[in-house]
Parts: sequence; structure tokens; C-alpha cells
Amino acid sequence: MWSKQKVVLQELGSLADQREGNRGRAFASLLKKRGLMLNVPVHPVSAKLPFRKKRRKKVDHPVIDIYDMAQFILQSEQFSEKLLNHPISNEEDWTAALETFWEKWRCLEPWNKVFEEHANDLAHCIPCMLHGDEGVGHRRKPIMQISWGSLLRVGKNSLQRMFMYTSCPHKLYSKYNKGAAHGNFVLDRLFKEFAKSAYKAYNGVPGKGERTFYLVFLGVAGDHPFQTKVYRSERGHLHLEICPHCLANTYSVPFEDLSIDALWRKTLFQAVPWNRHRMPPLAIMPGALDARFIRWDLMHMLPHGAVRTFVASVVCMMCGPLDMFESAWDASSSKEARLEEAYSHFQSWLTAKGSHVRDLKEFTVENLGWQQNRSFPDMTCKAADTTLLVQWLIDFISTVPFERTWVLCTALEGLEGVDEFCRLAYSSDDRLFWNQTKQRLGKCYLGAFLRAYVELAAYWHRAGWTLFKLVPKLHYSAHWHEDLRLSLEEGNAWALSPGAFSTPILEDYIGISSRISRTSHPSSVARTTIFKYLVEIRKAWSADVKR
Repeated sequence: MWSKQKVVLQELGSLADQREGNRGRAFASLLKKRGLMLNVPVHPVSAKLPFRKKRRKKVDHPVIDIYDMAQFILQSEQFSEKLLNHPISNEEDWTAALETFWEKWRCLEPWNKVFEEHANDLAHCIPCMLHGDEGVGHRRKPIMQISWGSLLRVGKNSLQRMFMYTSCPHKLYSKYNKGAAHGNFVLDRLFKEFAKSAYKAYNGVPGKGERTFYLVFLGVAGDHPFQTKVYRSERGHLHLEICPHCLANTYSVPFEDLSIDALWRKTLFQAVPWNRHRMPPLAIMPGALDARFIRWDLMHMLPHGAVRTFVASVVCMMCGPLDMFESAWDASSSKEARLEEAYSHFQSWLTAKGSHVRDLKEFTVENLGWQQNRSFPDMTCKAADTTLLVQWLIDFISTVPFERTWVLCTALEGLEGVDEFCRLAYSSDDRLFWNQTKQRLGKCYLGAFLRAYVELAAYWHRAGWTLFKLVPKLHYSAHWHEDLRLSLEEGNAWALSPGAFSTPILEDYIGISSRISRTSHPSSVARTTIFKYLVEIRKAWSADVKR
């Protein structure tokens, strides 16, 4: 044992004599040689960036090629399940899983190119997704994390499902932001290289035993800012034209209208959200030029979006016009005192449940955005805090004996509807597809939430209170209701589950990779993050194999 350690120490000592630029690569080679790091090559992406007046500086940015990572995984017996969800030796299991997946996907998108170009190889086509988000890097500055993974692994641990493509600190791309429509030179280059790598993997990746697999990307997951960057979208939640899937806007096709006769329902996918004269960076990827490739994310749509606004309004409604939560120590019964009393009820419920919140440590007019009565309430807490608030409000309204007014009953219907909808998406045995029974249930649950939201907004508007603001993410959620309605009308056996491209676990991956980035030297974040990531997943995957 001591002799092996002595050899390693001698090799490490020899690295000190090398140039700083080569030291990291030599250290990575040593780790691969000792089996402490995945033996996957890291390639540079070259770009000439504007550096000073009339000068361009050549920069190499490291990436882990999709083709190389997939080849390494698919040629390994112990790691092949990270893509196939079964060891590659269990051919009967993974071929059945892939054939079943594509049989169901044909109900959703019969026009997908994979049914023409790989019609005879569907049992070897692995469905994948692109994901990206900005994590927190050095000095709380953003760092772009771009990753990909297999859809067969939905619900698995983040390191067991997602694979890093690259990590890019803000100092390399933030100064090149030119707006959503004009893109970002650095990020566009990375996305183009990602698309090239994905296209190469789409045309075949050699696996173990002379098998050939095909990686088929079916969507872009992530929050709206990331999806806007990827597509240089001119329609988004910060624009007048708010929706990438339809022509809803803030002036002529009202996005707030959720009725069955709403104008936007007749404009679905009539126009792409990007400038037709400037192709998006992902254009080369099969299927990427369809706006459906931009997939809705359940976490950002509801718990981190419309539901958070709804819950804030319910709390303020109870502490404001409904005069609930009277404070025993404040005779004036101001809204500040009522909010404090409401939080004491919430805290008691959390204690009884053995739960705790991450961000929302109190109810105040500041963190509820309710400094003035004419302000629409809103919050900035995490999605997990919103979920706890929903469960507490359901428990409180349904069990505490007080007068059940129409307002409280409607709020309770909305809360129960969205709670059941999320449970159906996350807890069902199939996280990717819904059969007709689940489609009917999901449409009913989501419809109850949308209806309660709109009715309460109209009621309090007539009463002179600014509550229940109709936000763009409420409109996006209505697209699920429309998709389920159309699917049931057409008699489709399967529909895409809203949880298929949801990102709670993917956000965990962003957190892990960002923590790795923060432990890297600021001058070499991109390269060092990739090397440390390869060490980390080698350790995580080996521990999983031992179990």
C-alpha cells in the first residue's frame, strides 16, 4: 500500500515542474490513469471573441462531447444503465422499454423524424433532453451550466441521470449580451457546438457488442430565461408577445383570457417565436425547429410561478378583506399584526408535520409584496416553500371551524386542484406519459385551479382589491389544459405528462455543479469544473454499482 502511495506522490510532485497551462491536463491524465476519474476526453471549442477595438482574441472553451460521453457509457456494462435504465447485458429489458416509449411517443408526435430515419432501429433510439440554467458561481455571480440526460431516467438522482456538457462563468459571456432577439456570441457558439455533437450522436453511437445506438433529443427543459437564450426567442414572459407556443400578447390577443373561446387557442404553433431570418443555434438538431421543442417545466410553471402568486394572494386575502387571524396582542388589528399571527399558525403546522421552510421565515408586507393595498401580492420563495404553504392552507381552510364563504370555498377548490395535479404528475407510476384516465383527472384538477384563480381575480377586482394578479405563467399552465382537452377530444391513448420535463431534480444537478465551480480557481473555472465533475460522478457511479 505504501509503495503505491509513494508512486502517486512522486507523480504528483513531478507535476509541479510543468507549466501552469499543462498542469491541469497532466493532473487529469494521472487521475484517469489511476481510475479516479471517468476516462472521457475533454475537447476545446475555439472562438474568436471581440477583445479590443478591431482586435479579436482566440479563446478555447472545454466541453465534454455528447458523442464521447454516450460512447463511454454504452460500452460499459456497469455504467450503461445511466442511459438505458438497464444494464446493456439485459437486452430484453431495455429494448422493450425503448419500443414502448416510442410507441407512446408516436401518439404525441407521429411526424417526428425518428419514425422515418430510424424506423427499423427504434429499439436502439435513446430519448434525451437538453437542460441548462444559471447557477451561483464565485462571488455570487452567475455561471451557465449546460447538461443533457436520458428521458428513461426521469425521477432518478441528478448525478445518476444528467451529464455535464460544459460550465461557463459569467465573465466569459455576460458582456456579450445583445438582448433576446440578437443572442449572445459566446452562448450561441456553445449551443451550436452542442447541436453539432447531438446531431453526431443522432446518427449513431457505437455501444458494447457491436451495437449502434441513436440519441434522439426531444426537447429543451429549463426556466424561461434559458429557453429564451437558446432560441433567441422574440416571444417570452418579459415581452409584449408573451408566449412561444401561441400568439397571446398584452394588447390584441389577451393572455389573461382562459375561457374555452379565448383567441389564443386558435393560434397554437402558427408562428415560431424566433426571427425566421436568423436560425436559432440548435437548428441542426432534428426536431429543434419545431416550437414544441420548448417544453414547459412544471416546477417553474406552478409552484415557482402561478401557484406562488395565488398563495400570496390567498394569505393577503385572509389577513385583509376577510379580517381573519386577529391578533391577541394588537388591538388595532393591522395587516402587519394579522400577517404575523397567520405565520404563527403556519409555523405551528410545520412543527406538527416535522417540516421547515427554506426562505419564507415570516409573513411581512415586504416579502409578500403588499406594502400598499393597491399592490398585487407576490412572493420570491422557493418552490418547496410554496408546496408547504399550499398544504397548510388546505388543512387550515378545510378543518378550522369558521364561516365558509364562497370566496374561501373557491380558494380551497383551487388549492386542492393544483395540489392533486402536481401529485398526479410526480407520483404516478409513469412519469412520462398519461393514459386517458390520468388525462381526464389532470384536466379536471388543473381546470379547478385555473377557474378558481380567474374567478377570485374578477371578484376582488369588482370589490376594489388588487389580489390574484394574472401572470404569464398562468397562461402557460393553461396550455397543459388545452393540450389535455385536445388529446381527449382526439381520443389519443397517451399524452405527455407535465412531469416529464420538470426540473426539481435537474435543479439539484445545477446546485451540485455550481458548488464544484465555486471550489475551482477563478482563472480556470470551466476546465477545473469539468475535471472535478468527472471525478465526482466516477465516485458516485462506483458507489451506486457497489450497492
